[in-house]
Amino acid sequence: MRFLSVIVSSLFLAVGISTAETGRQLASHEHAAQQVNFAIQGDQLYLELFAPAYDLVGFEHPPSTPEQAQAAAQAIAVLEQDGSIFRPDQDAGCRLHSVRAAWTGDEEHEEHENGGHAEFRASYTYICQDVDALDKITVQSFTLYPGVRKIEVQGLTGSGQLARTLTPENPVIDLRK
Repeated sequence: MRFLSVIVSSLFLAVGISTAETGRQLASHEHAAQQVNFAIQGDQLYLELFAPAYDLVGFEHPPSTPEQAQAAAQAIAVLEQDGSIFRPDQDAGCRLHSVRAAWTGDEEHEEHENGGHAEFRASYTYICQDVDALDKITVQSFTLYPGVRKIEVQGLTGSGQLARTLTPENPVIDLRK
C-alpha cells in the first residue's frame, strides 16, 4: 500500500506540488472527513482512501473486545469489496485489479497524538479499457458511513492536477472540470 503513496507523492512532486504539503494533509486527522488521493497513468487508475477509524467503526483505539475486532475486520472487508467505495464511469470499462485495506496507527499514533487517532487506509488499482472515457468516479462513503460530512480529494489526470471537496450532496469526482 505504501507503493501507491510513493506513486501519488512522486506524481505530485513531478507536477510541482510539494511532498511536504501532501504529507501534512495526509497526516491531518478530522472526524467525519475522509481523504482520497488518485492518479491516472496509462490505462491504470490508482485510488487511495484515508478514513478515521472512528467514522467506520466508532472507536480509534486498537480493538479490545471480540466485538471491536469483528467490527474492524468487517470494515476492512467492506473496503476491499469491489464497488463498495469507488465506482468509476462504466464507459471507461475499469475493472478492479488489486485492493488492499488495513487498520493503521495503533502504536505509532498513540505515542504522538495523545491517545491515538487510528485510521483505515485502502488502496485500489483499476485497469481501464478506455481511460479517456473516464469522466467521473462516484464515491460511496457518504452512503456507507452517514456520519462522513466531507471528503478531500486530490489527484492527477492526464491533463493535470485537481483538488475537490466532496459532500453528501455531491459525491462525485468530476475529472473533466
